Amino acid sequence: MMDDFETEMKRTFLEEAQSLLDETEAAFMALDGGDKSIELINKIFRLAHNLKSSAKTVGFDSLSDFAHVFEDVLTKIKKGAIQTDPEVCTVLLRTGDHFKIFVGGLKADSAFVHDTSGIIQELKGLGNKPVAATSAPAVAAAEPVPAAMPKAPEEENLKVSRKKLDALLNLIGELVVNQSIMADHRTLGTLQNEHSAQTLRYMEKLVHEIQDISMSLRMVPISPLFQKMKRIARDASQELGKTIQFVTVGEHVEMDKIVLDKVSDPLTHLVRNAVDHGLETAEERQSAGKPAGGVITLKAQQQEDRILISLTDNGRGLNPAKLIAKAVEKGLISAEEKLSDQDAYSLIFRPGFSTKEQVTELSGRGVGMDVVQRAVDDLKGTIEIQTVLGQGSTFVISLPLSLSILTGMVIGVADRKYIIPVTHLVETIEFRKYRIETTTGKGRMINLRGEVIPVYSLSAILNPGAIEANDGMHAPGVVTTHKGKKLSFRIDKIYGQQQIVLKKLGPEMQGIPGIVAGAILSSGEPGLVLNLNEFVTDKGVGHAV
Repeated sequence: MMDDFETEMKRTFLEEAQSLLDETEAAFMALDGGDKSIELINKIFRLAHNLKSSAKTVGFDSLSDFAHVFEDVLTKIKKGAIQTDPEVCTVLLRTGDHFKIFVGGLKADSAFVHDTSGIIQELKGLGNKPVAATSAPAVAAAEPVPAAMPKAPEEENLKVSRKKLDALLNLIGELVVNQSIMADHRTLGTLQNEHSAQTLRYMEKLVHEIQDISMSLRMVPISPLFQKMKRIARDASQELGKTIQFVTVGEHVEMDKIVLDKVSDPLTHLVRNAVDHGLETAEERQSAGKPAGGVITLKAQQQEDRILISLTDNGRGLNPAKLIAKAVEKGLISAEEKLSDQDAYSLIFRPGFSTKEQVTELSGRGVGMDVVQRAVDDLKGTIEIQTVLGQGSTFVISLPLSLSILTGMVIGVADRKYIIPVTHLVETIEFRKYRIETTTGKGRMINLRGEVIPVYSLSAILNPGAIEANDGMHAPGVVTTHKGKKLSFRIDKIYGQQQIVLKKLGPEMQGIPGIVAGAILSSGEPGLVLNLNEFVTDKGVGHAV
């Protein structure tokens, strides 16, 4: 029993330590940003002291000893013996990185010990000699997590509002009462009377409210992600010798914890890309009549059941002519191919595409923006580019609030029903209203209000060799976008929109391109959720009408 109690104490401490470290990093960033107030210094000291004493209490002596060294340095900062210039702030931030490695290792193995000897020497060195203030020094990144360190388990605790839990339990209680009422009506044979109809309607209302509250339990503020991006931008700008101002808007916006975790990697790449590719050097900016320092703005906002995350820089913008020339040079497109500006911007999402002339630690290593596109696709989201040459660029990622429930368009193809997330759709059309023409080398096309777009058969894609249900001229269709370009898919029937609860696919269905989840429709029938983008390659779609 005592062993279980100690294990639970350690687990609780490690969860709280993660929160303490996030708060500490935010305080370090405020310090680096110019906040030298005694209140901030005291807060950092308090956080470090809590970490030290709590680690000692639960038996993590090595972690406590590390925190003790850190606390000594903070004491010298409080007394003014160490000035918090940019280089000192960098060491403090790197110290936080080592704490995170330590805590992460302990989550997986309570006997884990992280080698902190190097960073301890740096910390002690801060107090032994004066450090001259400098601007954007090249400082090495924190040591990587040791390869031998066991991975932490996937399960993670979430802090949940007691108010939400109380509301959920109250609704479940009401649902149980009304279920009992309906059971009595079934026993008495009175399921068709007005009272049972009213009870059923009320139960439907309760189910919707339970669904809403249950989803909200996984909703967390986006602020920790924004804080992480602020740190990444700082490190990248120091490595490249660029001065930037990083602005965040909408940190209070909440989103599903699963979505939040999965969008971290693509957003990290976008931030580094903005610092490295988007913003010019100080000399280039000044010669163009701009301030030497660039500005990057990260913004989040909710629009109905979507979260929009935009990253804007006031840098050089995208040059469509340069993008096309580079794509031709790399053999990604032919020299004869004519592309609109928007098509040219989408070239950056091609695997292996890069305009970087020199390889750096941040970019140009064969990992490009195609990684961002794939990650956003996996999240059932979209990404849009807005840019003005010489003024800057904005990348807008649109994501669902939750990955468990979505609004879908239910369609029929052959004798099966499928669901397409409405966020993937531009519009629905009737092909009988358009003239379908065959273009050499490109297949069948339609002119959609002045825009020529290709036409593909979803039936031919999903059921190769099957006989089409109709001739295509009178079939309905859906229009979607892929990397900024519109595409149309011929289908057999449109049933309408529904709220869909996603279900995991069985082993035999997993890994099939274009099929991302299952669902039970309101009719009780099964349906498959499609990601039309997965049917599309840079050379088009495998099966045309």
